[in-house]
Amino acid sequence: MWLDAQVLEIVVVTNARHVEILQKDDRSVLRCSSAACAEALAKEIKAAADDMRIHCASREWSFAYLNVYDLQRDWRLGLINTLTWGVLGAGGLFHAAVEVYGEEWMFGGQEVGLRGSGISACQPRGCSLHTFRQSICLGLTSRSVDDVMQ
Repeated sequence: MWLDAQVLEIVVVTNARHVEILQKDDRSVLRCSSAACAEALAKEIKAAADDMRIHCASREWSFAYLNVYDLQRDWRLGLINTLTWGVLGAGGLFHAAVEVYGEEWMFGGQEVGLRGSGISACQPRGCSLHTFRQSICLGLTSRSVDDVMQ
């Protein structure tokens, strides 16, 4: 469970000793030894979420996401990936990129300068060469925008 800025919805105390965190597609229940412990934990989680929102809004912090694509724009590869990964759990043919500070970075793109790093950027979840499949939250970075862009 991540305190992901895109999905955090609500933190509530239920049943006196339980803290419930509801997210878009997830529900976590934390059990505490006492009602006071549950109240204190809920307060800390809410404060951490508020702090995270402030730092992310000021672009001091950012969530990093792994964006996964079906390789190429071919429906047959998507079908193979659904079968091999979704049904058999055995892999597939994928392309991946990292999204941070609203930019998506990938390897295998165009050359840059004389040396050609092979790293290029595009709109998040918008790589025109592949079909977007899913985004996985990797966590929070406290690296500045300048550090990330170097």
